Amino acid sequence: MKRLFSRVARLLAVTLLAGCGGSALDACTEGDGHFREGDIDASIDCYTRAIRLDPDLARAYYQRGLAHQYRRNAEKAVADFTQVIRLEPDNSDAYVHLSKALEMQDDLDSSIKRCSEAIALDPQNVKPYVQRGSVYIDMGELDKAVDDLTMAIRLAPTCVDAYHLRARAYGEMGKPDQADADSATAKQLSSAGM
Repeated sequence: MKRLFSRVARLLAVTLLAGCGGSALDACTEGDGHFREGDIDASIDCYTRAIRLDPDLARAYYQRGLAHQYRRNAEKAVADFTQVIRLEPDNSDAYVHLSKALEMQDDLDSSIKRCSEAIALDPQNVKPYVQRGSVYIDMGELDKAVDDLTMAIRLAPTCVDAYHLRARAYGEMGKPDQADADSATAKQLSSAGM
């Protein structure tokens, strides 16, 4: 009887920890729903529950990192994306989001390094070029920014963010014609729903 009570107590504890869904993936899915609805705190709770159920579930750390990033909690986002990279070292998007969190902490050199690592992992991924270009603008390294954003545009000619950022870089470089051309392209792409 004592053994049965112990098993029931463990089962009850796991069920309470897991909420409605019993698996870590269920908790992640629930968290995704909360995130889409704008209930960021509830999404963080669900992703944390998923991590308790499966500490090796990279998706839970990734999603929780996004939620922390949305909340502008850079320190927690850095911790979560670092954990994703530990679990999935080839996840180039995790490096990009880690870069964004480091940028929020004004650690621009580390942010650049993470983007470079993402590019080395997946040179066809547009996101690290756009992110690194943005950081280069923050650093005042405008030629490097233009180079990265031009590469992003080559890889994805409809990437509105790349045109907006390159327009900004050209503007800061005193090149109004190029800035105006990129702004016009970005506006056209945005109007077309790209």
